[in-house]
Amino acid sequence: LLAKVPPPLGPQKEMRLDNLILALNLPSHEGFLHFNEVLYALARKAVGIPLPDMPQKRELRQMQLSVFPSLKKGRNYHLVADSWAAIKVQQAWRRKRRLRAGVTVETDNEKK
Repeated sequence: LLAKVPPPLGPQKEMRLDNLILALNLPSHEGFLHFNEVLYALARKAVGIPLPDMPQKRELRQMQLSVFPSLKKGRNYHLVADSWAAIKVQQAWRRKRRLRAGVTVETDNEKK
């Protein structure tokens, strides 16, 4: 979905999607992303500075915390980039294992 977002919020023409995911530095909450966190990260990337602390932003944050307890600080979470890296390592390992077994390796580009 993120690949379909046009610039300036989405990936620039020369930027790969995995580089954008790393740049956003998004936390994964038990496998879920919260829309507002993604939107703020995209806006922060586009503008180049963090969004200012405004009363509306604080009010929205309090509402989010009441609805989504997994957003509370101090809770263990990992970044989306960690999951992305694990997937890439698994893909490379499986590709190498299939190569050693003599099975034809299909690249990501050939799947399309």
